[in-house]
Amino acid sequence: MRLHGYPDDYVLRGPIRSRSGRVRFLDQHRQVANSVPPPIARILAEVIVRTFDAQDI
Repeated sequence: MRLHGYPDDYVLRGPIRSRSGRVRFLDQHRQVANSVPPPIARILAEVIVRTFDAQDI
């Protein structure tokens, strides 16, 4: 999770299982692997806000 940019105190919810089990929710490792890293999400959000502000939207 550190490599993905999550803070050390971030807590994942859901089961911890291998890919072989059927689980209603995504396994924790897949939640991280399928996510947008928080630092990148923050930068994208800032760019979007600046773009809207520049266009008076």
